[in-house]
Amino acid sequence: DAMLSYYNSVASFEGEWYLFATDAADIYHVHPLLPQLIGTDIKDVVGSDGYELGKELAKATEEGVWVEYLWPHPVTLKEVPKVGYAVRRDGMLFASGYYVRAEDPTGRTVDYVQQAIDYYKANGLEATVNHYSSEGSFDGQWNLTLADENDILLTSPLTPHLVGVDLKDVGAGSIRKIGEEMAAATEDGIWVSFVFPNTRSSETLYAHTWAVRHDGLLFTSRYYDDQPGDPEGP
Repeated sequence: DAMLSYYNSVASFEGEWYLFATDAADIYHVHPLLPQLIGTDIKDVVGSDGYELGKELAKATEEGVWVEYLWPHPVTLKEVPKVGYAVRRDGMLFASGYYVRAEDPTGRTVDYVQQAIDYYKANGLEATVNHYSSEGSFDGQWNLTLADENDILLTSPLTPHLVGVDLKDVGAGSIRKIGEEMAAATEDGIWVSFVFPNTRSSETLYAHTWAVRHDGLLFTSRYYDDQPGDPEGP
């Protein structure tokens, strides 16, 4: 019971690593990221690409097995590549894994924002707000936060309760005013990096945010890692 309580809590996370485990019949008893899986058969888990990742993990013996598959990112819960290791002990399955780092995340962030600007140019503001408020606009860990000329948030898919709020008020009262820093962006763009309060785990993540103005609107997106400091260049 103590083991189940601990490993089903956010306190058990070490960085991006967390334990998921099943009994000898392959029924989940531990999964702190997706607790809704507890009580289900791991062999029934299939990725969005059709890959039967649960069956592959369940093939683990006492010698262990490595499996590459798509799995929800701990911040966005959108699927990204992951490499998992599973091993049997007393019939039970113990597993963990790491998320594959995206190549050139700074470049991908800048490109994602530019794609949003291009979408706005082609389709207008209303269509842009509708599109980037939906999960269909996500690209792995990337999504768009958009503010109007007065810095009022129009889209904020990870924190929708902030829509209608002045970006400059986000983080107000803290030592560092993150919202004001992002709102200072010009058409040349700026990077703003800060600790991201990830409520799904105890890990410290840094959100590296690219913010740029176009037509007075503020377009921002970000990537997450465990490295402090702003990226170099756009």
